[in-house]
Amino acid sequence: VTPVVALSNESWSMSFAKYLELRFYGHQYTRRANAEPCGHSIHHDYHQYFSYNQMVASFSYSPIRLLEVCVPLPKIFIKRQAPLKVSLLQDLKDFFQKVSQVYLAVDERLASLKTDTFSKTREEKMEDIFAQKEMEEGEFKTWTEKMQARLLSSSVDTPQQLQSVFESLIAKKQ
Repeated sequence: VTPVVALSNESWSMSFAKYLELRFYGHQYTRRANAEPCGHSIHHDYHQYFSYNQMVASFSYSPIRLLEVCVPLPKIFIKRQAPLKVSLLQDLKDFFQKVSQVYLAVDERLASLKTDTFSKTREEKMEDIFAQKEMEEGEFKTWTEKMQARLLSSSVDTPQQLQSVFESLIAKKQ
């Protein structure tokens, strides 16, 4: 095991992209430390660990074998189909349920963080976070109800209108 060594100032200025380049293509670099030479590549044959505060990242090299490379046609043709109203309603319902589960998990986590040992400023921050969560959850419910009402109205039947609802749903998911 190689001893833990702090990064030098020169290493700190090296970009992550350069580090990855050395990991993938720097197989000729070997260890220089010991009296006996070692032919193992420092980028391919060793695990490298980096720590900062309470986090650790580990990197190891694993070669992959490319089986096939398929080049697409120079021009891609996409047939646009408007989504069906029923599938949009189901997608909206599923999305609402998933987001509701996330907000429920956030509620549980915030409740578990509330204890009597908090300082006044920390308690105020917790209240701010909880208020922000409530506001965002309310906005999401309002948006969902608006989208559902829009889909259920008889005026949304053209492919362009359905596409507009679909794009709005996709944007919200992002």
